[in-house]
Amino acid sequence: MNFNIGVQHPSTPHLYADLVELLAVYDYLGKGELHKNDVVSLANGLPVVADEFDETIDEDEVPFSDALKYEIRESKIEDLWTQMSYRCTSFSESYPFEIDGDRIIINTDWSSSKHRVYRFLLAASRLRSFHRSSRSKWAKVFANISALALESLLPTHADVKIFDANSEDRRDFYGTNCREALVRLGEQICVQDINRRGIDKLHSSGDAGIDLVGVVSFDDNASGSHVVFGQCGAQEREWPNKILEAHPISFRSYFTLLHDTVTTMFTPVTYRMANGDWVNDRHVSGALVLDRLRILTLLDKNDMFDEIVQKNYFVDFENEFMRYEVEM
Repeated sequence: MNFNIGVQHPSTPHLYADLVELLAVYDYLGKGELHKNDVVSLANGLPVVADEFDETIDEDEVPFSDALKYEIRESKIEDLWTQMSYRCTSFSESYPFEIDGDRIIINTDWSSSKHRVYRFLLAASRLRSFHRSSRSKWAKVFANISALALESLLPTHADVKIFDANSEDRRDFYGTNCREALVRLGEQICVQDINRRGIDKLHSSGDAGIDLVGVVSFDDNASGSHVVFGQCGAQEREWPNKILEAHPISFRSYFTLLHDTVTTMFTPVTYRMANGDWVNDRHVSGALVLDRLRILTLLDKNDMFDEIVQKNYFVDFENEFMRYEVEM
């Protein structure tokens, strides 16, 4: 199977770095490393998203020659290297690469479970480069790993389940019919009232915008539990569009809640500038965003890496991932 490099995003270093890291993982040049010059050469042979040069130059005022495009792309390489240097420091033991001057080097034999989970999150952040069948399977793997990360946000006696329509929890605990699942969810989180009329208007399929549910129950017959709803966005650029899908406002036609639930958004993307700040605060407003760095931090808190890499779904991912080759 071919890994499709596709269009690049040189003006968005956090996405550009993912592409370069994936190419380093596949070692498509056979050198165990990529040099800045390799990345420049690659960049000049790939299409660029149409709006990537907008902030750099006005095509109406300056001739937009190939030479000028090359110069602009080369300047973006420095931003890219700064981003990867930040990652090398921030991800620490989880980072499977070494930044040595003008080179990014594979610094692992993949025996480290932390490196293997990082590799998965890296792949999940750029699913568009993989075959459609892989995308859907790996998105489910991401939901499973996000559920484990959510466990670290809650006490050990919390109940964390995956509400996504294709999950085992949905089939075994909530039921596959979305309407029935929401009624079961309302009972689980001890809402004050369940509006069956609003729920009955929904289609029987789907997940009503909820991927993950974390509940701390009190078993005292009073309404109200500590509830965390989560969305999983294994998408490169579109995940911010989902950030409010699990917001409590979205469920007012289904439930009466005496207090709002907590909203979380899980994304495998490293949504960071090179100083560690968010790329765009607007895209992280309204929910607690857990990007690649925070997910790995949470997994580390409960020492979950060895457990994850032994899961059947993770073994299946690795076997399929390694069958891909870079398509030039």
